[in-house]
Amino acid sequence: MQFEPLRLSIYTWFSETSGITTIWAEQAGPKPSRPFATLKLITGAVKMGGQDNLRVSSDGRFVLNGPRSITLRAQVFGKDALEILTTVRDSLDDPDVIDALDAEGLAVMDDGEPSDITEALETIFEQRAVLDVKFEFNVERATKVTDVNKVGINGQNYVIKGE
Repeated sequence: MQFEPLRLSIYTWFSETSGITTIWAEQAGPKPSRPFATLKLITGAVKMGGQDNLRVSSDGRFVLNGPRSITLRAQVFGKDALEILTTVRDSLDDPDVIDALDAEGLAVMDDGEPSDITEALETIFEQRAVLDVKFEFNVERATKVTDVNKVGINGQNYVIKGE
């Protein structure tokens, strides 16, 4: 599973919609000037539902296919933090945003509620807000299926004789 294309799609949507400097959380280096946003995928690829579906691809390979989800945590630091995240969250209903995410294989499952987490820093308060968004996507991976040499029909076992 390659997360980089998903990360790029999410980053592009967020940074273009928010209009502020956006970085991935936990990077080395100084923080940008405010306002800025940090993004972090707080879950790995969470398997949804039961067993993945086994199918034969158009080129004859066996593939497992199934839905997954990831959760993005976005935080904005600085002036108008809550308003910025509200705008970003509301953009998830825009047809152009939906189409752009869909083109990259992403769909929004839960667009969350922006929360004000303003915090005191020495003698001033820093405006902060947080938003969690859950995205759904599909994974497909090749697998090997061993040869079938026995089948059961109505409780009777039959051995398949090979050549």
